[in-house]
Amino acid sequence: KLGHDSDFKAKKYIQAIEKYEKLLRETSEDSEFTEEEQKDIFVRVKGNITQCFLNAGKLNEAIENAKTVLSVSPKHLKSQFRLARAHRMMKAMKEAEKLLLQGIEWCQNEAEKEDFQKELDSIFEEKKKEKARVLSEVKQKWKFAPSWQDSVFVEIKNVLEQDEPKEPELHQEKH
Repeated sequence: KLGHDSDFKAKKYIQAIEKYEKLLRETSEDSEFTEEEQKDIFVRVKGNITQCFLNAGKLNEAIENAKTVLSVSPKHLKSQFRLARAHRMMKAMKEAEKLLLQGIEWCQNEAEKEDFQKELDSIFEEKKKEKARVLSEVKQKWKFAPSWQDSVFVEIKNVLEQDEPKEPELHQEKH
């Protein structure tokens, strides 16, 4: 246990971050820990800091911390997921999708893949809803427009549908 879960559970994310950062400073100065133990503590604590930033809505900081963890521990699933979630929250859907698909590749089993797939599914649903909203808005604005604008509407609709999100087909092993 890292000891600062009470602030996190109380949703005092900034206070939790301060305590986690203090813990990082203390452990990096403590020669009692091996290099591998220090790395493990660093990854876990930075991961907690990332989650605090996500929960506090400080998305740039969450991204920075998740990238730091990934630089120290490549293929760290929680950090990859948190990085994708931060991008999603910033409406950077293509980057979020890319990160989630990459994370799925790193997963060792179906249980690990589940959260990544749920997040991807949510992104696809958001994209579909946004496209439907835009199409509806365009239809409403041009409801009483001259007939020449019908062809313009059809073109806009075609362009929007071209980028229709396609859910990735995950190759599941048959047992």
